[in-house]
Amino acid sequence: MLMAVGLAVSATSLPSCPALAQDKASGDLQIRRSLCQRSIALSGLEQDMDANIRSVIEDSFQTLSAAYPDDTRTVTAYKDSLSEAMTAAKAPVLAKLQESCAAAFSAEELRGINAFYESAAGRAWLEKGKTLMVPALDKAIRDVTPEVIVNAQKRFCARMGGCSTPSSPQPGTVTS
Repeated sequence: MLMAVGLAVSATSLPSCPALAQDKASGDLQIRRSLCQRSIALSGLEQDMDANIRSVIEDSFQTLSAAYPDDTRTVTAYKDSLSEAMTAAKAPVLAKLQESCAAAFSAEELRGINAFYESAAGRAWLEKGKTLMVPALDKAIRDVTPEVIVNAQKRFCARMGGCSTPSSPQPGTVTS
């Protein structure tokens, strides 16, 4: 009996054994996948995906209803088909997201991420991020875009040895 316990302890303390290392890595991957599943749920990514799906379906319904006002049967059939197809695609997309997450983060990092998301500060960050930070980021990008385009044009002209006429479309112009 004592010998069996000794062998069991010895076997579990041999990290160089490929089979044991593989089992440990596999177990760790399962833990990271589970933690990622929780992170995705806590972060609101799945709810955002659901909202985007509803928005796409509603937008397509409105567009088709306007284009085919007298053919509600076809429009409804398409809306239902699109809804079912997008809903069916959700699980594989989330599975790929979960795998990417599990490959990118350690179990320790994911535990910390989840603890943050579960905290009052984390919940506030997520909520205010959606309502305040994302719109602020969108506005900031819109505000700097004209400067970026001018800057890119200057850099392009410098690389090309100067520009006598605009070599690329200018903002707000239509080229044909």
